[in-house]
Amino acid sequence: FDINRMGFSRLVEWYLIRQSINLNFLCPNKPHYAEIGKRRLASFKGGFVYEPKPGLYKDLVVYDYKSLYPTIISSHNISPDTLNCQCCQDEAETIKVDGLSQHQSKTGDGTNLEKMRGGVSEHFDNKSYWFCQKNKGFIPSVIEDIITRRERIKEIIKKEKHNPILEARSGGLKLLANSMYGYYGFFGARWYSIECAKSVTAYGRKYINMVIDEAKKEGFNPVYGDTDSIFITLDGKDKKDIDRFAEKINLELPKLMELEYEGFYPKGIFVSAKTGSSGAKKKYALLSDKDVIKIKGFETVRRNWSSIAKEVQLKVLEIVLKEGNKEKAMDYVKSVITDLKNKKVPLDKVTIQTQLQKDVDEYDNIAPHVAVALRMKKKGLLVGPGTLVKYIVRQGKEKISDRARLPDEIGEDEYDADYYINNQILPSVEKIFELLGFEKDDILETEQSKLGKFFK
Repeated sequence: FDINRMGFSRLVEWYLIRQSINLNFLCPNKPHYAEIGKRRLASFKGGFVYEPKPGLYKDLVVYDYKSLYPTIISSHNISPDTLNCQCCQDEAETIKVDGLSQHQSKTGDGTNLEKMRGGVSEHFDNKSYWFCQKNKGFIPSVIEDIITRRERIKEIIKKEKHNPILEARSGGLKLLANSMYGYYGFFGARWYSIECAKSVTAYGRKYINMVIDEAKKEGFNPVYGDTDSIFITLDGKDKKDIDRFAEKINLELPKLMELEYEGFYPKGIFVSAKTGSSGAKKKYALLSDKDVIKIKGFETVRRNWSSIAKEVQLKVLEIVLKEGNKEKAMDYVKSVITDLKNKKVPLDKVTIQTQLQKDVDEYDNIAPHVAVALRMKKKGLLVGPGTLVKYIVRQGKEKISDRARLPDEIGEDEYDADYYINNQILPSVEKIFELLGFEKDDILETEQSKLGKFFK
């Protein structure tokens, strides 16, 4: 019961406590209240993001570092008990942790800044740390064991093809390993070390930048990079060329670290951010060589959007990536807008669902899903944190939260078509059409509005 409900930090801590007996390490005490207060104020620079230039791309190859942060911790022996050891002071490799600065670096359009992730401190941290090279640290030893065990399990899974128990065990070990880095920076951790956390992300930035720089030297075009992954266009080169490039990188990496081939994508689309012309991070769609679309960050993969908005966005991406027919995509969206205006779209497709994050009485601002949750509560239904609230916005002039209703409280022709067009359909496809040379008005333009312009 307790384990199933533990947060990641508690899972990691209890695993470390258990392993400390086997490895003969003494567990630190829990931090006291005053120490936790100080730790809460600390923050550090996270992973490097190489922002994409918005556009349609061909022949994309994606590589990512296998378990980047866990392998960095183990390979570089990053642990509180190995930090700045006296025995290796003059010979160990040092890592500089410029924890605050926004380092000017060329990205997709040559002008963007390296972005800060993980918070911003109040003072500039420009220190260097090193870690013992002679004695293996406690947490690096634990992580190496986890990685090794998981690799053995994955090999067995390959042979047996389907084994739910082993697949779950592999997932559990992966979760533990990936959570170790975050545990270093967690204010309530027994093995807390902000220096270790900073060093891990500093090494992460070093290795992703190494791939980007080497790719450019080899004549490849890096399109996008985020923490542990890199997207590169072949630009006429052969896939064998980039395989040789990856092999060269792997020869330079320390033990356990590996740059893995993730996949080849004949077409890909990166859209701009909500504001400005820079590329949106963690938001792209790729068409695989098996004709499958991989989507990241778009509304299609989010819960709190209506089915019709998700459906339209996915269909547009399919037409653009698979057929390359922007006019067909535009005609399709216009037909859906017409159906919404004529109330031909069924209620289940305009239903929006959002999960409550806390008790309804704790919300200061009454958003539509909170307003509907209050209506549910008045009806005697149980609502609380985790409740999935479904609602539809009906016609009217009141604010949206006053017009949100449960699906069974509204008729087939009572939903607000303009709300769904302007707040669901348009936001889901506007940035895609922007890349294709269309504007928002082009999407809303109908034959009737064209005639109006002509006679005007």
